[in-house]
Amino acid sequence: MTDSWEGALPPAPDHATGEAGASGRPGLPWETGDPGRSATGALDTVRMVLLSPTQAFRSMRRSGDVGGAIGFLLIVGTFGSFFGLLWGVATRTMIGSIGGLNFGEIAAGNTVGIIQFILAPLAVLVFAVVLTGIYHLLLLLFGGAPHPPETTLKTVCYAVGANYIWLAIPFCGTLVASLWGIVSATIGLREAQGVPSGRAAAAVLVPYLLACCCLLLLLLMLSTIGALAGAVGG
Repeated sequence: MTDSWEGALPPAPDHATGEAGASGRPGLPWETGDPGRSATGALDTVRMVLLSPTQAFRSMRRSGDVGGAIGFLLIVGTFGSFFGLLWGVATRTMIGSIGGLNFGEIAAGNTVGIIQFILAPLAVLVFAVVLTGIYHLLLLLFGGAPHPPETTLKTVCYAVGANYIWLAIPFCGTLVASLWGIVSATIGLREAQGVPSGRAAAAVLVPYLLACCCLLLLLLMLSTIGALAGAVGG
């Protein structure tokens, strides 16, 4: 894919050394002086991460301005969470109306969503920090991370943050954000940390695979307990 940033990109990183080349990294639009910290800078960064992730994370500066990356995450994450709340309220209201709930019951259910939105910035930040720790630890376990946790944190902030914009799409936005977030994070770790694709993919996918296995194990245990209870009761 060709876009307006392609001509300014440094050469591809050497996966053995993690270096981007002598030209250095120009930085994402949000990191540069122009457009920088502005609506245009945020939108350009979101577009670059979502549509040209390889170029985006080949451009991202590996160190410095961690606060800027966290700020991007919080702004876009809170914006996306607002739409997530909006669609959630609409869905609960529609289902409640069909189910015969009165206004008070529907309002009580939507109050939970409003509280979730108020806590969204904190939840977004905690999620990113935890994800950073998991990804960086797995990179180390699977062969090493050439660059410090700071690089992984910045990668997560931009990869996860940009994908919150998908929540503006009704109903299917969460699914799209989750799936494309996995792709963005994998490419981001590969380009920012300078590691092979397999190692980056393993670091991103293993937590989800473990979560699925734990969920299946829990369902199996509950099913077994239910069957045993039924047998004893019978």
